Amino acid sequence: MALSLSASTIKSWFQYRCERKTRYEMMESNELVTAGVDKVPTDVGAWASLGNEFETAIVQKLIATGQALPLAPGEDKLSQARTEAFLRGSLPHNYAPQATLDAHRTASTALTLPDGISLRRSFPDLIRVDRSVEPPVFSIIDIKGTQSARAFHKAQVAFYAELLEKLLVDLRVPGVISSQGEIWCIKEGTLADEGIHRSEVFDLQPYRRLVKDFFSRELLTISKKEVSRYRDDTFFHIYYKCEQCQYLPHCIKNINKADAADRDISAVPGLTHEGKKTLLRRGVSNLGALTEAHLNAQSPNLNWSLQRRAEVLIARAKAQTQGRLQRIPDLATYLMPPRVDAALYIVADYDPVEDNLVTLGYRFKSATKSHSIVRVLKEGDKSAEANAISDVMGSLIEDLTAIDAHNKQHVGDLNAELHAHIFLFEPTEAQYLQNAIGRHLDDPRIRTGLLHAVRLFPPEDLVPEPELRGIHHLPATALRSVFEQLFALPVRVSYDLRQVSEAIAVCDANFCNVYRPHGPFRREFSSLLAMDVIRALRNSEDRGNLEAIKADVEARLETTASLVEWLLEENLNSAKRFLRLNKRPFRFQAMFDPLNAKDLDILQAYELLEARSSMLATLVRLTQAFPQRRASGQCMAELKLLKSGNTNGKLWLLFKIPLESQDSDISSDDFALILTNDDPDIRLNPYRWGECRVSIAPRQDKHQFDSILVTIHKPQEKPLFQQWLREIEGPGWFLDRVYEDFTSYRAQEFLAYLDAK
Repeated sequence: MALSLSASTIKSWFQYRCERKTRYEMMESNELVTAGVDKVPTDVGAWASLGNEFETAIVQKLIATGQALPLAPGEDKLSQARTEAFLRGSLPHNYAPQATLDAHRTASTALTLPDGISLRRSFPDLIRVDRSVEPPVFSIIDIKGTQSARAFHKAQVAFYAELLEKLLVDLRVPGVISSQGEIWCIKEGTLADEGIHRSEVFDLQPYRRLVKDFFSRELLTISKKEVSRYRDDTFFHIYYKCEQCQYLPHCIKNINKADAADRDISAVPGLTHEGKKTLLRRGVSNLGALTEAHLNAQSPNLNWSLQRRAEVLIARAKAQTQGRLQRIPDLATYLMPPRVDAALYIVADYDPVEDNLVTLGYRFKSATKSHSIVRVLKEGDKSAEANAISDVMGSLIEDLTAIDAHNKQHVGDLNAELHAHIFLFEPTEAQYLQNAIGRHLDDPRIRTGLLHAVRLFPPEDLVPEPELRGIHHLPATALRSVFEQLFALPVRVSYDLRQVSEAIAVCDANFCNVYRPHGPFRREFSSLLAMDVIRALRNSEDRGNLEAIKADVEARLETTASLVEWLLEENLNSAKRFLRLNKRPFRFQAMFDPLNAKDLDILQAYELLEARSSMLATLVRLTQAFPQRRASGQCMAELKLLKSGNTNGKLWLLFKIPLESQDSDISSDDFALILTNDDPDIRLNPYRWGECRVSIAPRQDKHQFDSILVTIHKPQEKPLFQQWLREIEGPGWFLDRVYEDFTSYRAQEFLAYLDAK
């Protein structure tokens, strides 16, 4: 069986780390059919189509100014001959679009390509040459229809760089590859078809090392896996990113079997790639086997993550095989209060291409009042987003103002005072909203709204009770995190709104408000709007699409409200209450008067809101399981301690970084880092962060990515580390970026000083 490798497959590997997807993409279409592999027909999706528009607009501009070599009529790639002419300097242009990089034998040898595998032709978006220096310097540029570049984009550029370098050798063309690669992204505030880009320049060497490592270590193993109609040895794991994969219909059959006991263990939400590999080595491949597995701290060859989460994973497997929900014993959450007299629900969808909101919905619900407002942003311009924020958040502030006035009149009357709380379902929705507000600080309506918003976060010195400070006074809850912490539900892969509501309806006949999206609104593992729906809205004049999106937002608001009411009822009827966020009746803090605000008040509000919202965003992120935190680049998970010591009164720990965490954004420049055993009681309590605060020593070797040196100042004041050094075995250490407010207190003092003058 002939196998071949393309640049897109290289990018796909670094994006998904999926052995099966990589192996399938190396096969010919007829071989996949023979092996019985289902594949979604190739289609230029909305995102890819927009990316093509963006690339075309950029290239046409370069061609119009004479900088780029034009393509021949009727062609979408540069021919091999014209590519070679460009590289040799026979053509006067500085840029070559879609140049042909053929897989010469030199490239195959240099990349240690196994026998029986060939490289397909590759076509980088742009090659730029600088002939003002000797020898000429060639740069690889990839054009992406996104707002920011990711690590897998950079790995693809590195692969192109390897091919181009070897092609120059084959052609005996003098020239070197630039030490830096470039990703051209859509510039903020512009549309794709305008072709206005922002250049993200990065050091290419680390990514070239990753590509070479893939060829020398991973590729041979993947290529030897048998794929036939009767046998498929490729490793796969289904998780939220798989929604974008054309092989999902094939893989998903393994988690959709009618007999839940036969389902692949990928069906268990929260199980990681490495966790699945470990279970497979122990002979646990389906849910039936997992429910009967004996996994505990004494289990041999079981990584620390599985030891720690074994009870939850087994409970989730049993929830599917038994078709019922179960509350995880002895667990409670500080993310949600037990009493909510007035609930405020928010839904937000985000367009990552145009970097703005697509929808913003709000519903207020109390015993005596209910109303909602939904805005669908057909246009992605700045004014439309500002208007939506003003309308929706203005309505929320009006409702809170009324509650504040009511509670002011009933101070001390516990029965009459109202407890208010804000709910979203997905943690990311809170981040979408926060970022959207930050984009409009030049709008007077948003600036005034800041003063109202900051009153949701009373300064610490105005909250006398210590137990009400910090996390205990946060006004919002991401509902998904509550369900993930407390319940084992019969859902597959993900605790998304659709599956969670369906599962509760099956297990509780009294729950009837299920979210049931249809057509393009239905996603396998998420209930936020799909990219195809977003792009169709922005690119079409179809009024029906807009109304359908509005109906979908309203349905999500209604289902979220029903889930909150269900949780409150369950908690009330539970012998041991599990909702522990101890909140007082709602009151605005009185530090600011929005109707008589001065410029210094606005500045002080900026400082306070930034501090409080940053803390809220941090805590929302920290409620997520470590695979999600790791994917955000703000957590190094499952670190393995290699050795430790004490030098000059400082404790130091040297860790091995697993491959999945080597793309983390955490570095020695970070000042707010905690090192824990991933205990949520520590991770989610800002008042305990000081017990596990650490710093990272600068790397002596800038190309060393698989280890990290952590230092701990004043270890005698942090006994937790001595305890963990005795208890933690294997990859049981987690390094997280947290939030520390270094400036707002000083800024407030300075502004108060100015105000007194």
